Amino acid sequence: MFLYFAANTVYKDNNQVELATKIFLLNKYLHGIDAFYEVELPDFFLFVHPLGTVLGRGNYSNYFIVYQRCNIGSNHDIYPSMGENLIMHPGSAILGNCKVGDNCRLATGSLMLDMDLEANSIYIGNPSNYSIKKSNARPSIWL
Repeated sequence: MFLYFAANTVYKDNNQVELATKIFLLNKYLHGIDAFYEVELPDFFLFVHPLGTVLGRGNYSNYFIVYQRCNIGSNHDIYPSMGENLIMHPGSAILGNCKVGDNCRLATGSLMLDMDLEANSIYIGNPSNYSIKKSNARPSIWL
């Protein structure tokens, strides 16, 4: 997380693309996470175990938690928007024209593609076979 913040700050505040790129690549090499310095992550987020995670361009909100092998990315150059208190469990992905409400979770191995998810929901599955469960539980880590 520190290396992401360092690269993002160097890029935004000083426009030092070469240094930001080096810090980004160091983070990718050391920790196996692709969190590009141009991507605007929220002020409050947590990388629990982010090996193999790719956090692409998207609209992130505070209290974002990500585990290993997660992916945020585009489909046909359209990126997702995520609400507050999103938890992405291992191997989950949000791709394309998705709008995820507040207090949502993606189950392990789930793929959301070009769809919306109402607030206080748990998404389980993939575009051809999924279920959505209601959940009012807020992650206790932020309390």
